[in-house]
Amino acid sequence: MNVSISRTILAAGLSLAALFAPVASARPTPPHPVPVQQDALEQQLEQGRAAMRSNDWATAMRVLSPLANQGEMEAQCLVALLHHKGYGVPQDFTEGVRWYTRSALQGWPDALFMLAETYYKGEGVPEDLQKAADLFLLCAITGDADGQWAFGICVAFGEGRDRDPIEGYAWLLMASRQGQEDAQKELSQLEPQMGAQDIELAEEMADHWHDLVVNDGFDPEKMPVVPVPPFMSQEAQPRTPPRLTPSSQPAQAAPEEQIFVCEMTINAEMLPTGDMKGRAVVVLPGEAYGQLKELVPDPRLWLRDLMSGRSDQEVAPDASASYDDARERLMSCLYKVYGLDTDFAAQWVGKAILTNTGKGPLTDLRVRFQLGTYSELDLWQKFPEVVPGQTVVAVYHPVLSKKIAELTSTTPTNLLCEWKWTDAEGRQHEDSDGGRISILGRHEFVFSSLTEGESTGSYFDAFSNADFAAAWVSRDDPVVKQFAAAANKAAGGEGAPYSDEAAWKVLKACYEIWQANDFTYQGPVGLVDPNKSFDNNIVQSMKFPRDVIRDRSGTCIELTCLYCSMVQAIGLKTYMVLIPGHAFPAVQLPSGNYLPVESTGVGGGKRYGTSSFEQVIQIATENYQKAEQDGRIIIVDIESAWNRGVSNPELEAVPADILQRWGTVLEFTLSPDQGGPAQTSGPVQPTDGPTPPPGGASPLGKWAGQASQPMPDGRNFTWPMVIEVTQAAGGGVHAEFYGEAQVPNEWGGMTSIQVMESFDGQMQGGQAVMRGTSKTVTFDGQRQPMPPDDMTLVVQGGKLQGTVKLAEGGTLTFTAEPQR
Repeated sequence: MNVSISRTILAAGLSLAALFAPVASARPTPPHPVPVQQDALEQQLEQGRAAMRSNDWATAMRVLSPLANQGEMEAQCLVALLHHKGYGVPQDFTEGVRWYTRSALQGWPDALFMLAETYYKGEGVPEDLQKAADLFLLCAITGDADGQWAFGICVAFGEGRDRDPIEGYAWLLMASRQGQEDAQKELSQLEPQMGAQDIELAEEMADHWHDLVVNDGFDPEKMPVVPVPPFMSQEAQPRTPPRLTPSSQPAQAAPEEQIFVCEMTINAEMLPTGDMKGRAVVVLPGEAYGQLKELVPDPRLWLRDLMSGRSDQEVAPDASASYDDARERLMSCLYKVYGLDTDFAAQWVGKAILTNTGKGPLTDLRVRFQLGTYSELDLWQKFPEVVPGQTVVAVYHPVLSKKIAELTSTTPTNLLCEWKWTDAEGRQHEDSDGGRISILGRHEFVFSSLTEGESTGSYFDAFSNADFAAAWVSRDDPVVKQFAAAANKAAGGEGAPYSDEAAWKVLKACYEIWQANDFTYQGPVGLVDPNKSFDNNIVQSMKFPRDVIRDRSGTCIELTCLYCSMVQAIGLKTYMVLIPGHAFPAVQLPSGNYLPVESTGVGGGKRYGTSSFEQVIQIATENYQKAEQDGRIIIVDIESAWNRGVSNPELEAVPADILQRWGTVLEFTLSPDQGGPAQTSGPVQPTDGPTPPPGGASPLGKWAGQASQPMPDGRNFTWPMVIEVTQAAGGGVHAEFYGEAQVPNEWGGMTSIQVMESFDGQMQGGQAVMRGTSKTVTFDGQRQPMPPDDMTLVVQGGKLQGTVKLAEGGTLTFTAEPQR
């Protein structure tokens, strides 16, 4: 996304002072724990606003803090701002999030927006674009123009939402109609990419949503909730907010506290020493399980709460506790697999374990199951005789309705089990039981079906479901077939299955059509380790290949599934390779050799750098060989998984010209070869961009280092930078420069600055002489165009030395090292 989402609440001279003035239409005001007269409350709020307008932070904090502690949501938002920006107090992102959350839980639009920004930027909480988009949506449906603009950006560019330019255009249009200038600018950029019918549909959406905003017509049950970060989980905060309403509507009371009943079984023995040793199992209702697991991430807290409350009792230091939900989740995308009771015996949905504890034999024992409305009652499983002490196991492999694959989010349902039998005296009996199971949304994938007790902790146990990833490789999707056919056409219609040379050319075209459409690699939200592309210990959302084409971005697994789908469509056999924290495709060539491909080589796209096909082959081959030596490598044979019953879910029918509607580039020119087909004995780690320059004095490649700029007081100011240098048409060179810094401002806080500049030039005498073509500097989210600069580059001692002559005067220098 090329837009920085931020909201300026305070600026130099407080140019947006109206934000702190009383609004024309009263926004919702919740009840206060301590009674405050409305006139007195407004006077105190206005005193706090006035102090902020005059930059009197101490007075603002003194006046607003008591109101915030009493639950006044506007005061809570302003106190959060003081902490977040460091106005009059040490900057504390965590404290800012705390107060933003309290205010947002009551529906205050400014708090919803600012809290969304903290998740968007990862300030005080881990970066989470999905939660940011949820909060922008909650802000937008209050009628807030900035919220509508921000959510429109998220949808239009696929930030925390599936990319949908039409829906994004509609939200931007709503914001634009309220005079939001940034929304007007984005509309002008989106319009050339959309047809007249798309714009007409977006306008209808905007009109409909405007009516819902005005009439409070959004269904609160379908709206996301305000997230509560883990460090607030023990605070007395409501888990879900009151219904968000337009500013003209009264606030709703907070929901009453819900009480859940759980079942606890303790099997323990009292040792002679007085210690109790054993195992406790707590069975929670399905509707409570997810909430409690999120609010109490450490299940050892359950052990503490199981104590009698006596001060002379303690939990043993080696005691352990864990959540066991592996059998409570069903992957809806694999609904056909669960009906197979042969090759995939481990993928059962329900299991009944019955033991004859009587003294005589039981006859005609029958067991059957049903999964909510997603299956019919199963056929009876029959056991002619069960002798005393014998145990039988009935396993449920349901034939599920295809409507289960239409679910887009986790959905609870009931699992019913019925059984009948005849006792030794000939009397007939019957009974039933059931439990709650969660059906995951169609895009969600669980890497392992093994519980903590079943798993050995090995790398391979962590990927016990690896073969099921083949369900996301769409072999018959016409959208993917059309996309692959366009790549094959660019390669000259070569017969890929007939020679390695032809296969190389078509495989290259399958990658370069991504580059022609400006595909980018998208890392999963919330993953801290930069050396990984996914965490197999969590449930990961995986888009289908057609969605990756639409969004022009994907994670390592999503890009792998798309590449495998395209290559299967042109007649070659593919594999998915899983190594610690990463996935990539490999292709079997007609000769029998294998070609690994680093699908994340598209990197940041045209703007931030992308690798050539030859480079992604080299990188993938090297990393595959390293992983093979390490031993932690899993290879999924896509065709074998299909043949064993892993099927793709039915996808919705789309118009035949859907690629054209998405603005997909289908005609492009294949780049000249820089090398021949690589051959490896087997089918790799992610790359952030092109490989380093191959020695010598060439500046081509991606480099990272430190920039240095003299300041008026004689000091040198340094900050991190990245530059990508690529070959341009006509033998020239092109460069994309990016740098960012945090600098103190006059209010005692920090100002965030990002610099982006493009350069074009020529190689002259061993150095690149370049002139800037465009330059943008962003101050705390506000973009400003700047005059472009001149730059020279030279490689010395394997490092890139750069000198930038600034248009406004002065010189900036940098030293950078090659990046892989």
